Amino acid sequence: MTQMIRWMRSAALSSVCAATMTFGLPAQASDAGWFLGGVLATKLAGAIKQSVHAQEQQAQAMQQANQMRALPPPPPPLPQYKTPQQKLNELDALAAGGYITPQEYKARRKAILDSL
Repeated sequence: MTQMIRWMRSAALSSVCAATMTFGLPAQASDAGWFLGGVLATKLAGAIKQSVHAQEQQAQAMQQANQMRALPPPPPPLPQYKTPQQKLNELDALAAGGYITPQEYKARRKAILDSL
């Protein structure tokens, strides 16, 4: 990408020089003609320089964006620790909803209480 920008810069400067030579020489070679040609060349060179600078910045921004996309995703968050009270409440909700049998309820409740 940088080589392409350098090539565009050299091609643009060549065209500025050609434009200066073509437009800088009026029918009568007067100082005013040379002055106007110099002004034109300066304006064109400044515009080309700004354009090339903007293209370089855009290329850098694209490279940074590509690097950001290449980063791996962050690790998943760690599971939150549940207090024994939260575990008992969850167990009660499972039993009330009929998702576990009374024997499973008693066994899990005992395990929670034994872990204290």
